[in-house]
Amino acid sequence: MDDFFIIVFHLLIVSREADSIVAWIGSKLSQASSTDYGRDLTAVEELITRHESLHSSLAAFGAKRVVDFKALKDKLIEEGNTKSRDITTRFNSVMS
Repeated sequence: MDDFFIIVFHLLIVSREADSIVAWIGSKLSQASSTDYGRDLTAVEELITRHESLHSSLAAFGAKRVVDFKALKDKLIEEGNTKSRDITTRFNSVMS
């Protein structure tokens, strides 16, 4: 019975991390797809600053989260988790 709870626990961790990444990507996507081009020089400079901040966030935090999520998936599959197919499916849904 303990194995069952461990397997479910791992599946919940994958699901929680996947949901978190999807939400984070969604928030960044709305920033990146903005059609606001600025109405004057000050507004444009502010948009450039926000874009640079977004780029830095994607490069640092985003890449690490995806790498860590893949490492978690690989570790659970390597350990022989019986829900490997579900874990892979959830991982692939986040990456697509």
